[in-house]
Amino acid sequence: MRKGFSLIELLVIIAILPFVFIVIDGLIATMFTDIPRSVKSIQDNSILLNMTEQMQQDIDTAKDLPRSVNGYTAGDDLLLIELADGTIHYQLKDNNVFRYVFAENQQQIPEKTILWSMPGTKIKWQVHRKNGKGYAVEIEHHIEYTLKGHLIKKMANSNMYFVGILE
Repeated sequence: MRKGFSLIELLVIIAILPFVFIVIDGLIATMFTDIPRSVKSIQDNSILLNMTEQMQQDIDTAKDLPRSVNGYTAGDDLLLIELADGTIHYQLKDNNVFRYVFAENQQQIPEKTILWSMPGTKIKWQVHRKNGKGYAVEIEHHIEYTLKGHLIKKMANSNMYFVGILE
């Protein structure tokens, strides 16, 4: 009975080990980079879908999409939605979207505020108007991240929501 390994057995193991390490390296890279990035992307997309669903509900019940209300002017970073009982303001600021609800009689202090924090998410909205009256909001969005020096855009989408009460 012999103890130990022969020279040929050791050479075979040494020849096979680099291939095993290459496979293990790929698995480790996937576990520590690709999976967390995918999970974050899915979380960002879920938050984005929740926000667009809330916007759709607000726009569906809107009376108007005014250009300005009580000193606030709609633009690239502010969306105004007039309801029968007040105004809703959506504001883009520092990778966040804020939703402020102002009652009809109180336009200085919001009744309710919702915040969606979306770092890495790019959002752009545009109000479509006919004869000066807003009738729809188009929202474009995507999630951006850098991978090996390249900018990647994921889950790009565009939504069009029409005002519920058209005259």
